[in-house]
Amino acid sequence: MKINIGYFITLITLMFFHCKQLYAHELDLELKVLSSSVIEGQISTSHDDGSFSQYISIENLSDSSFSKLTLQSNQYGQFKLIGVPGHRYRIMLEGEENHIVSEEVVLPKSLPSDNI
Repeated sequence: MKINIGYFITLITLMFFHCKQLYAHELDLELKVLSSSVIEGQISTSHDDGSFSQYISIENLSDSSFSKLTLQSNQYGQFKLIGVPGHRYRIMLEGEENHIVSEEVVLPKSLPSDNI
């Protein structure tokens, strides 16, 4: 039996792309402002096995003189970052399958609990 190698390669390629999409996982990013200078985040995925860490990109949109920062979440997808009160930030992450999740948050100038 003779096998057409071009047909075989095309078949394998299609199977690979189909399987990759089956295993793609959705990323979710939840942000919470804890004070006028602290942002807490939680990353989760659709398969949420609870054991991963993720790199996060942080951009200060209020002041372009601040360089873009990168930090890594802990093994449970949690992170905290310190910001400048009154500034707006974009927090972005990219998953293994090139899924990008981006959220913006504005830190208040002050919160009632900051004065305690």
